[in-house]
Amino acid sequence: MSRGIARERRLANGKIVGGVALTNGALPNILKNRHYLGELNHHGRSWPAEHEPIVDVVLFDAMQAKLADNLNRAANRNAKSGALLMGKIFDNRGNPMSPSHTVKKGARYRHYVSSPIA
Repeated sequence: MSRGIARERRLANGKIVGGVALTNGALPNILKNRHYLGELNHHGRSWPAEHEPIVDVVLFDAMQAKLADNLNRAANRNAKSGALLMGKIFDNRGNPMSPSHTVKKGARYRHYVSSPIA
């Protein structure tokens, strides 16, 4: 799922690193960064910083609650399905693989299929 949003930075020697599209894995990590609250992070702890907050505390807390809710929903969905690899395997283009099955002569054959996100 790429919408043309990418993160890149220029090093002191002029080399550009990054430039790959943000995914569902990288985006929550960015949104959890307390730097946006005007804090500095070091070894899992945060301290007040000299810069002004970019996001107010109410919005940040609401965003954290939404991210936690999404994690819980995904965990529950995976637990109910019984498919052990659900949410853990991806095709060669990075699309998630979803469990599926086929029935032939009364026997159920389980397999995973690619499910591209539109």
